[in-house]
Amino acid sequence: MYRALLCIVHGHLKLDLLSNEY
Repeated sequence: MYRALLCIVHGHLKLDLLSNEY
């Protein structure tokens, strides 16, 4: 369960980085 949460958080961070780049 904790791992899934980490994956979700990591995904959100990735999206944030992508939006910041463009």
